[in-house]
Amino acid sequence: MSCPTPSDFQALIPDVNSSACEQLSKLGPATRLWYNAYSCIYNENLSFTENFTDLICNTGCGGGGGGSSTSTTAAGSGDASFESSQDWTVPDGVTEITATVVAGGGAGAGGICGYCSAPNLPVGSGGGSGEKRVHTFSVTPGDTISIVVGAGGVGGVFNGGSGQVSSVSYGAVYVLAVGGGGGTYGACNVARAGGAGGTGGSGGTGTSGNAGGTALATPSCSAGAGAASVGLAMGGGGAGAAGSGAAGTSGTAGKVRFVW
Repeated sequence: MSCPTPSDFQALIPDVNSSACEQLSKLGPATRLWYNAYSCIYNENLSFTENFTDLICNTGCGGGGGGSSTSTTAAGSGDASFESSQDWTVPDGVTEITATVVAGGGAGAGGICGYCSAPNLPVGSGGGSGEKRVHTFSVTPGDTISIVVGAGGVGGVFNGGSGQVSSVSYGAVYVLAVGGGGGTYGACNVARAGGAGGTGGSGGTGTSGNAGGTALATPSCSAGAGAASVGLAMGGGGAGAAGSGAAGTSGTAGKVRFVW
């Protein structure tokens, strides 16, 4: 087939979603290939100039909607990423998936001491990052996999909220990653330990989240930093806050990724 140009698809921009892709399933292979490649480019935020020709002429890829993105990199292989909870249907030809599951990060804590004054400001500690778990399991095309993506903990002037769990469920397979702990609120001249990293999940191999930064009281008051992510650049902890009534930063949500 001849390769289209980006302008061939401008009219399709409002329709790039899973429903439209399903409706196109009965069209010819050339039409599907063009459309799927275009959808993938938009979902992955890729550049037309760098990726359009390769995707159209060589591989093709299918875009997912509703907080997910899917790309095919070679015959029989691909990946899909999810930033919201949903059910996902196993594509044709896929018989094994490696799932990476990252839980939400804990929020940083705030300062609540109403009578403190500089330099003795109340400082909150940072939130811990969410756990990561990786598991490979067999699947059947057409089956449904349930995905839960945990939200990050909510920051406030008191203790930070804990991150929520992320999970993947498929038949007897259950992969669970635990969210990071929230930081502890500050008080005058009192050091506060950071929130614990998420740990203790199930399924596959786990990597515990990092602990949040400690809020230091001396020699100068400083709030704790949020813990760094341990996977997929998501699930990091929120930073603590300094000052009476200051709110800590919320943690970041988790993420799930499938590779086949």
